[in-house]
Amino acid sequence: LYNLSRINIQLKYAKVSIVGISNDLKFTEFLDPRVKSSLSEENIIFPPYDAAQLQDILLQRVEMGLRPESIDDEVIPLCAALAAQEHGDARRALDLLRMSAEIAERQGVNKITTSFVRKAQNKIEIDRVRGSTLRIKRTREQRIHSRHDQMATANNVAVEDLRHVEWQIDAVRRVQGVGVRTTLGVDYQ
Repeated sequence: LYNLSRINIQLKYAKVSIVGISNDLKFTEFLDPRVKSSLSEENIIFPPYDAAQLQDILLQRVEMGLRPESIDDEVIPLCAALAAQEHGDARRALDLLRMSAEIAERQGVNKITTSFVRKAQNKIEIDRVRGSTLRIKRTREQRIHSRHDQMATANNVAVEDLRHVEWQIDAVRRVQGVGVRTTLGVDYQ
């Protein structure tokens, strides 16, 4: 990014502009200060869509991809309202509509109704929870593997090194006159 942000110095007949789009408002905090300085960034915050705007987006997509008679009049307002409640995300509204159509098609129904939207909403929520659970499980497994690696490393310590550690602990115990619990799980009194 640093080199890219300074590329205009080398160009004679053209100029480069960088447009970065992110849902994470804090992502620039992780950039190197030199990169931030050379980017001369300007933040433009796009507010979330409201239900009316989401309805317009959905209507355009319905016109492009569905037959008018294949969708109840209440479906688009419901998809838009549900998505507007949850951060005003157009992708969420489109996912609800798409999933509703897929569920109706799988069930052999020719018309998308609000009941399919509710089923789609439940499926999306279940998939989101499962995805979160898988990420948490992977993170936990990674920590467990890391601990196993650390334990294997500790178990591979040469016997002489272990005797040296035991001698040091024993010396500390004698000097301090207190019990010592080692990281190896051995109690010394």
